[in-house]
Amino acid sequence: MSLRLKTTLILLTSVAALLLILLGTAYFILLPSYVRLERDYLRQDTNRVIARLNNELFSLERFILDWSSWDDTYAFVAQPTAEYIASNLVSSTFVNSRLTAVLLANEEGQVVYRGFYDHGREQMLSSMPDLEGMLYELGTDHLRPAFTETSQATFLTTSAQDALFMVVSQPVLDSEETQPARGTMIMVRLLNDALLAEIAAEMQVDVALLAWDEVGQVLDPAERAFLLADDDPTAVPLITTTRTYNHSYQLLTDFEGQPTAVVKLTADRTIFSNGQRTLYTFVVVTIGMGLVVIGLMIYIISTQVISRVVALEQAVLHVRQEADLTYRVPDHGRDEIAALGQEINRLLVALHYALQNQLTTEADLRAERQQLEERVQIRTQELAQANEILRQLDVSKSQFINDISHEFRTPVTNLRLYLDLWQRGNETQRARYLAVIELQISRLIKLSESVLRL
Repeated sequence: MSLRLKTTLILLTSVAALLLILLGTAYFILLPSYVRLERDYLRQDTNRVIARLNNELFSLERFILDWSSWDDTYAFVAQPTAEYIASNLVSSTFVNSRLTAVLLANEEGQVVYRGFYDHGREQMLSSMPDLEGMLYELGTDHLRPAFTETSQATFLTTSAQDALFMVVSQPVLDSEETQPARGTMIMVRLLNDALLAEIAAEMQVDVALLAWDEVGQVLDPAERAFLLADDDPTAVPLITTTRTYNHSYQLLTDFEGQPTAVVKLTADRTIFSNGQRTLYTFVVVTIGMGLVVIGLMIYIISTQVISRVVALEQAVLHVRQEADLTYRVPDHGRDEIAALGQEINRLLVALHYALQNQLTTEADLRAERQQLEERVQIRTQELAQANEILRQLDVSKSQFINDISHEFRTPVTNLRLYLDLWQRGNETQRARYLAVIELQISRLIKLSESVLRL
């Protein structure tokens, strides 16, 4: 079989196989990859929304720390006063901080203050029974032990599951946090439609919040079981797919690990639809172009490639038969065949001078190796000397820091001692102690000036 016929058959077979691979790739790899890409994007958006909700919860947790670790709050829990409430727990506090409720309880867990704010009606309320039912022990005005025994930052829903709240609790401490806890402070923020709309606009996704009882209306039992199956049910979102939309469901749990609500994200299947249309168009165009290209390539290969390969073969055969290293094969052109001819010609030249070049190269290599070894030895010595200098500098630095630390620690210790003696002594002793304190302060000033002049 001639080279021309073989080339034609190989070309036809290759193009046919390429088209089959292209179709298989389109239907079994690319289209599923668009589905995975949509799911990945939706999963990322879900994680971003959950992270945004957690950030809201963490910001509320940071906010309550400013209130719970405060001397005024510490004193109020022990002895509630109207002055504290009028100065701090006013409606503007609830509005500016988007708070729904603030509760303060004493060490026994008994609530000594409760304040509620209805942002819809823009007024303070004396009670919110549904919210209090989440926070109080049944039938009492005492907080549940879960809030008084440990700090909490969680999502809670009312018994009717008509509202979701972010709830944080912290022990009440003094400003320095040196005294034992005197009670518990709780702050509550409603996760309302306005906040969800803000998150949706910020994340540019469609976000909805479903109560746990509502989930059964949109998910089948297997899908609900998936949300609850993992050891950490909030770790992996559930993603469902319809013909036109992808839906993501992420479970929110309370501090006991019980489901409270589900965050739902909805995204249209634009990526899959556009990818499907693009692939279909691409496949059709590729098949048509492939048929045209096959005929053109057969002609070009026959006239421009195979004939030159035959001429190159004859030239190489002449060199082998005649053992004529001065003969040159055809190398005109700028393609691979011309490059092959040029390489063969270079090979013929290289063979002619092989022995002379080999001897010269070996001598050059030996000289270069000797020079390289000498340079390496010199650089090694230089590095060793530099390392020794650095080690000495490090020792000097450590000694200097130790000396300075000792010089500063002595007058500071004396100041602490004589301040304590001054507080305990009489008037006569205080004058003497004060003189010592002034002496130590002067010493510190001199030491500081000496260090600054270094």
